[in-house]
This record gives sequence, structure tokens and C-alpha cells, in this order.
Amino acid sequence: MIEYMEISIHCYSKKFVNLQENYFHILKLHSDQYKVSFNIDSCSEPKFSYYSLISPNSVEKNNELASCSDELLRTLRDYQDGAPPDVVEIESLSIGCEDNYTLNLEKHHFKGMFALKKLNVSCMVISSLPHDLFCGTTPWLNHLTISSTGILILPEKLFTNLPFLRTLVITKNAIEKLTDEVFWGLDSLTHLKPESNKLSMLTDLVFLPLKSLHILNMKNNSLDSLPQSLGSLSQLTFLDLSNNNLVEVSYDMFQGLKSLNRLYLTYNKIFQFEHESLTGLKTINYLDISGNVIQYLPEGMFQSSSLHTLSINENSYNEINPENFLITPNLRELNLAQSSIISLRSELLFYSPHLRLVDLRGNFVTELASDFLSKSPQLVYFYLQGNKISNLSSNFFHGTPILEDLNLSSNNFTILSSLLLKNLSCLLYVDLSNNSLKSIPKGFLSELPNLQILNLSGNELTNLLPDFLNGTRKLNKLDLSNNNIITLPDNIFDPLRFYDGFHHLELQNNKLEKLPDISFLEVSYLNLAFNNIEDISRDNFHNMTSLTHLNISHNAIDTLTNSPLILKYQNVMSLDLSGNSLSEIPNKMLMEAIRLQFLDISRNKLTSFKFSIVSNMQELSELRLAFNLIKNLKTLWYENPLPSMKVLDLSHNLLSKENTIQSKGAPTMEKKQWENLSPMNKFPNLEVNVLLHYNIRYFRVVHGKLEF
Repeated sequence: MIEYMEISIHCYSKKFVNLQENYFHILKLHSDQYKVSFNIDSCSEPKFSYYSLISPNSVEKNNELASCSDELLRTLRDYQDGAPPDVVEIESLSIGCEDNYTLNLEKHHFKGMFALKKLNVSCMVISSLPHDLFCGTTPWLNHLTISSTGILILPEKLFTNLPFLRTLVITKNAIEKLTDEVFWGLDSLTHLKPESNKLSMLTDLVFLPLKSLHILNMKNNSLDSLPQSLGSLSQLTFLDLSNNNLVEVSYDMFQGLKSLNRLYLTYNKIFQFEHESLTGLKTINYLDISGNVIQYLPEGMFQSSSLHTLSINENSYNEINPENFLITPNLRELNLAQSSIISLRSELLFYSPHLRLVDLRGNFVTELASDFLSKSPQLVYFYLQGNKISNLSSNFFHGTPILEDLNLSSNNFTILSSLLLKNLSCLLYVDLSNNSLKSIPKGFLSELPNLQILNLSGNELTNLLPDFLNGTRKLNKLDLSNNNIITLPDNIFDPLRFYDGFHHLELQNNKLEKLPDISFLEVSYLNLAFNNIEDISRDNFHNMTSLTHLNISHNAIDTLTNSPLILKYQNVMSLDLSGNSLSEIPNKMLMEAIRLQFLDISRNKLTSFKFSIVSNMQELSELRLAFNLIKNLKTLWYENPLPSMKVLDLSHNLLSKENTIQSKGAPTMEKKQWENLSPMNKFPNLEVNVLLHYNIRYFRVVHGKLEF
């Protein structure tokens, strides 16, 4: 049956009082069958303006109920056809159907709906679309959507009676072909969207009637060629042909599109552009031909002074000729990423002085000339990650004074010039991760007062100079993870002592044995995992009241007895102590961590764990105690439940079947119920409870039921 109908009604008469009596009575709505909402607006009598939504339940109980959804549509049509013109008129109608329901649209189905301006039909199955479906309908219909219907064919001259239609959306159907006369009569159409169909053929004259068309979206089809009539669309400003099967662009494919601004040819199978195939597009400002198999770009291919965004990434050309950019003085964004480029000539960007973004990531470039960016004074974003560059000259960025985002990650850098970032006072983000850097030169960051994010992870750093962070007054994230750092200078973080914006510090996967003074940092995220830290002193985390996520897992910590780690930190939400050598957790260590949600103490040497340690944590949802030496669940007993607990992991401990049962005389484990386990019955919302061990077969508790 029809799943929903949304009807917008325009009421302009003082006879609105008759609306419910004369209109809804005739519709015979069944509240169990239909979800029908009526949006009433523009009523002349203010006292009725609050009728913005009238439920089907408002119909009198003694009405004869409609038994068929098609009857409802017929009733709408018949009533509207004979309704007095001074009562109500339907302006907008949306029809949706349940899966596999067949909607029967008949000849003249919408006859009489003279005020209808917007019609949306979305049903999985439509029996057919009669060519005279819209005969007798209002000529003022300006928006028509027929989507997700499974229709294969649009009848010729289907839209002939809709001279003022401006938007036609026929997406997500199964249409395979559009013929010459299918769009006849659509002189006013400005938006046409036949995207996401199965279109493989467009006859030569199909677009000829569409003299006013501005937007044409045909992406996600199976087109391997375009009709000659495409060139007749002189008013077209937007054309999307993405995700089709086009293999080449001929010299005359886009001739006649003199108003085109945006062209998308992404993810086709294009391997070549014929000479001068784009020269007629004088007004083009956005061109995207990424995701094809283009091996060669003809000389002078881009010849539009209006072009400001060019994406030719994800192709297969090895080099690009600077002469292609001779007539692109207003280019703002150039994307050449992932295109198998081996080398780039120094003058490539000389003819586009207004570039703001250059993306060269994912190529095979080994070197760049020192003057490569010398004519790019407006460059803001420069992406060079994923190449094979081992060095850049000290003056490489001297021509880019307003550069903000620099990504040099995943290259082969082993050394850096201390002057490489000189005078880049606008720089906000620097990524040098995944290179082979062994050191950072003195003064490297000294002229970056606005730097916010610095990523040096995945290098071979063994130490850093005490003045490493000098000049970085606004840093908020520093990533030094995955290096070989053994020690950090005691005063390395001093430049950030009076700055409260530094929130994120990553030092995991190094060889740190101790920490410098970081107690004054207002960090919220601190990761020290996989180091060689043996002791956490009281001073390490003193006054770090903003800390919310702390990870000190997989170190060599064997005791916390003299280290009230987060005693005063009520904001901590995640604490990972796993992979150490802890034999006990001090009772008062976490007493004020009332917001803690995640606690992992797995892979230690605990022989017991008292739940009084976490008894105040009403938000704790995940507790992991796996791979310890806990023998008896009775030691876990406590009186106060934890209402937010979702996951409790006790796997790989020394539990046995006997001591998991609260009562010695209890039945075998296979017959035990949730309530007989101690203390798991204290977790009313527990979803997963794992007790895996060689002596106990795997089982879990899901929503209070034991499952083996």
C-alpha cells in the first residue's frame, strides 16, 4: 500500500471552516493505512492559521473507510476536479510506497489538480507511465520528481502538457534510453537530473527542446557517448557526467556550450583528449577530470582565463607540460595528485600566480627545483606527501609568504635545512611524519609564531634540542610518536608554560625511560604508551586538571603506591594502564575520577581487584581486567551497582568453574542463570561479560541472559 502522502494545501477563502467537513470527509482516510500530513498555509482567516497539521484521526468515525490506496488517489483527483474554486487547492503532493507495492498510475491520473506546483512520486514499483498521465493537470507544475521507481522507459511526449516545468528529477530508476521526443514541450526546463539510472543510449536530438536548460546531471549511468544535441544547450552552466563509460573526449563533444561554468568527467574510462577538445569552453571555471586513465595531456589543453579550479588527479600521465597553463592566469586550485608523475618542470606554476592550493601527493617525484614556488605568492595549501623527495633547498618556500598548510609526510627526507621554514609566519599546520629524519636542526621552528599542529611521528629521531619549541607560541597539538626518543630535555616544553591552548601530546612508541616536567601543560590528551617508563612520580601529572584521556599502557611500571596518579582529576574519561607489571591498584588512586568511562588494567599482574575502587564511577561503561592473575570472583564483590557498565572483560585470568558460582551447592554452569553469578548481577545494563579460560568454556552475558 501507499506508505505516506504529504499534501500541501493553499487556502485562500473565508470558507476554510468547511475544509474539514467538505474535504477530509470525502478523502475517507484510514488511520491504520496511511500516514497523511496536510500543510495548510496562506489562509485568509487568522483564527484558523494554527491548522498546520491535521491527523487522519480527525475524520469522523462513521465515515466509510477507504479500502485501497489507489482509491485514495482517485478520491483526491476526483474531488479536486469538482471542488468549488473558492475552497481549497492542492499545491504540493508527495507519494511514497511500501517495498514491492505496485502503484497504478492511470491515464489523466492527476486531472483536475489545477493548483499543483510540486509533485513527488517515489515507489519501488510503478506499473507504467501512460504518455497522457499529465493531461488535464495544471500547466503550472514547476517541480516533478519520479525517483526510485524501477521504471525502464519514459514515454515520448510524456511531459508535453507541462510547459512551465522548471525542475525534472528522474533519479535512481532503471531507465536505459532517452529518445528524441521524450522532452518535447519542456521549453521552460532549467534543471534536469536523470542521474543514477542505467542510461546507455541518448538519441541525437534528445536535448534539442531544452533551450532553457542550466543544470544537467547525468552521473552514475553507463554512457559511452554523447548526442550531438548536447551542443544546442547554449544556456547550460553545469554538466556532470561522472561515473559513466566515456573513453575519449572528441574535439566537438562540448562545442556550443558557451555558458558552461562547471564540468565533471570524473571516474570514466577516458584515456585521451583530442587536440582543442576543450578550447571552446571559454567560460569554464571548474573542471574535474580526475579518476580516469589519461596518459597524455595535449599541449594547450586548458585555454580559459576563467578557469579557477582544475582537478586532473588519479590519472596515468608521467609528466605535465607547463604550456598547458599559458592561458590560465586566474587558476586558484590545481590538483595533480596520484597521477604517476615522475618529474615536474620548474616553470610549471609560473603562469598561474594566483594559486592558493597545489596538490602533488601520491606521485613519484624525487626532486623539485628551488624556484618551483617562486611565482606563487598567494599559495596557502601545499601538499607533497607520498612522493620520494629527500631534500628541499633552504629558500624553497621564500616565495610563499602566506602559506598555512604544509604536508611533506611520507617522503625520503633525512635532513632539513634550518632555514626551510624561515619567514613563514602564517604557517598553521606542518606534517613531516613518516620520513627518515634523525634530528631537527636548531631554530627550525623559531619563526612560526602561529603554528598550531606539528606532526613528526614515524621518523628516526633519538633526541630533541632544548630550544626545539622556541617560537611556537600557539601550538595545540604535537605528535612525536613512533620515533626512537630515549630522553627529552627537562625544559623542552617551557615555551608553552604560559599558553593554555596546548591540548594534545603524543609520545607513544618511543624509548622514553622518564618524563620531563609536563605538570604545567593544560593537555586533555596524553599518550605515553609503548615506552620504557618505570615510574610515574607525583610531579609528572601535578595540576593537569584538564586531562581527559591518558594512556600509559605497555611500559615497565610495577607500582603506583606512591603515585596518586589522577587523584584530583575529575575530568578524566579514559585511562589505559594495560601492559605494565602492576600487582595492585591503590584504593584511593581513582577516588575522584567520577567521569571515568573507560578503564583498562589488562595484561598486568593483579591477583585481585576491589570494586570499591570504581564504586563512584557512575559513567564507567567499559572495564577490562583480562590477562591478569585473578582467581576468585568473590573478591570482586561490592554493594553499589554501576548503571552505565556495558563491557566487563575478565578473560585469561585464573578463574575456575567452581569459584565463579556464588553458592557452593549451585547447579552446573550450563544451567546457571544470570542472577546466580556474583557479582555480575550488580550490572543491570551489562551487554558483554567475558570469562574465557582453559577451565571455563567461553560464554558471555547479553542483556541478562547467559550464552555459551
